[in-house]
Order: sequence, then structure tokens, then C-alpha cells
Amino acid sequence: LTLAAGTAFRAPDATDLYGFGGNADLDPEQSLSYELGYRQGVGERQSVSLTLFRNEIDDLIQFVITDFGTFDGENRNVERARIDGLEAAWRYDGELWAARASLTLQDPRDRLTDSRLLRRARENVSLGALRRIGTHEFAVDLLYAGERKDFGFPSTVTLPAYWLANVSAK
Repeated sequence: LTLAAGTAFRAPDATDLYGFGGNADLDPEQSLSYELGYRQGVGERQSVSLTLFRNEIDDLIQFVITDFGTFDGENRNVERARIDGLEAAWRYDGELWAARASLTLQDPRDRLTDSRLLRRARENVSLGALRRIGTHEFAVDLLYAGERKDFGFPSTVTLPAYWLANVSAK
């Protein structure tokens, strides 16, 4: 059983301030995070975990389109945001094979407007498999990100879900 809390600070970088959409008046992000987790071994080589989390973010930096004709925009602070979520994970580590799977369900919200934060999926899935052959390792990782809301004209648009695959050898 785990219980964790922490704070974070993110100052706007040069791109946030002066790059595309730069805004020299940005405030730094500050956050407070809480996490409650449970991890259990299943036999000698497997484990499962379940984690509840909450991230409270003040002055979240987000790009906002100001002209839909040219797609000009600027970075702005979201005064108060909250991301509540749940992550379930499974892991196996054998002599020749290793595998993992995780599912994250979250609710990213602008706390002042109660609207969903832009460009943040409600569900994410991560899958991975690794094969050991002597001193070599071959791996495949898959990431799924669900639909995300974004700006559009004349109203908010929904960006489709996508899969990302990575293959590696060592």
C-alpha cells in the first residue's frame, strides 16, 4: 500500500514565452499531487497494481487559437485545473519474456468552467512485450490515446484516438 503527495513547479520556457504562440505574461505552473496505490505480487513473476490520483494545477500553460483563419494563437494560463484518475497495471518478468499492460482513466477539467481540458485523452492504454535471447533483447511497445477535444471553427472539435507502436532491439 502506498500513499504519496508532492508539489511541482514549472516555469514557462523560452518557447512558451517567445516561440510560436509565445506569451511573455505567462505565470509559472504550480501543482499539488496526491496518490493512493496498492501493489500485489501474483506468484513469483507477476504483479498487479491499482492507483488513484489527483493533480491540482494552478496556471496550467495551454495553447489557445485566437484566429481560426490563420490558426494564430497564444499560450495562456488555465487558472485552476484538476486531473482525477485511476490506473490499473499488470507486469510479468520471466527469464525469456517480460510483458506489461496498463490502463489509465482520467478526467482532466478546467475547474473554473468545468470543461474538459484540451488535448488530453480520458483513456490511455500501454502494452509492452520483451523477448530475451542470450545477451540480446527485442521489444514491442504499443500506446493508445483516446479521443481529445481541441479548438476548431466554429466550435470545439474532437481529435480521433490513435495508436503508436515502438520496436526496439538491444
